[in-house]
Amino acid sequence: MLKSIALAAVLGSGMAVMPACMATGSAYIVEDDPPAPQEEVVVTRPGYIYVHGNWRHDRGRWEWNGGHYEQARTNQRYVEGRWQRRSNHQHVWVQGGWRTEGGVSVR
Repeated sequence: MLKSIALAAVLGSGMAVMPACMATGSAYIVEDDPPAPQEEVVVTRPGYIYVHGNWRHDRGRWEWNGGHYEQARTNQRYVEGRWQRRSNHQHVWVQGGWRTEGGVSVR
């Protein structure tokens, strides 16, 4: 049932489903190696952090998604997203995001 719902969501969004690339829930899986990261010039901006760009796989091609600045958050740090090798011919995009510093917060 969940696979049918996921497939309907992908088809309804207009995304192409290709054998070399597929989205599964929050994971994005690609069968070919991502290119090396592009060099980016980063200028220090007080109160901001720079989120580095990354490669994304779209319609069978790798496209560079440039980096951007985000306002710094108190007691949090930004963990960069990354392509992680899962098997000989499979890479999974691990989404980056803000993480709380100093352990678990209980409220």
